[in-house]
Amino acid sequence: MRRSPSQDTRARKGTKEILLSAQVTSALRTLAQDNQLTLNTIVQGAWALLLSRYRGEEDVVLGVIRANRRSTIEGAEAMIGLFVNTLPLRVRVNPEAPLIPWLKEVRQQWITMRAHEHTSLANVQAWSDVPAGSPLFQSTLMFEN
Repeated sequence: MRRSPSQDTRARKGTKEILLSAQVTSALRTLAQDNQLTLNTIVQGAWALLLSRYRGEEDVVLGVIRANRRSTIEGAEAMIGLFVNTLPLRVRVNPEAPLIPWLKEVRQQWITMRAHEHTSLANVQAWSDVPAGSPLFQSTLMFEN
């Protein structure tokens, strides 16, 4: 039985949690430490690569969630309440680029984003060239240590 386009869309929506083995996690931690990266950067890079290949586009935007506990707000780590914010992360995927330098670029974008971590998504949308009512991104990634 062939699915209609609306059924295909529904089938692709949702949440997926992936648990990595201790061995894979250890190898990724070592890779990150050896290259002055974070596990978050490696996961963001992997997700950007997946989206790029899935969509057939070298320019992808994903929503990334900033916890903002280690933030520009003095004493935020000791405060009660939500500081979470979601921002768009635009990643250009060049299939010819060496992996580690490319991941370092992704990491630098994440670091640069910190200056805007408290900016509302509504403001980001208003400042962008994306038409009102259109999503800035269709995929959100949240990494937890």
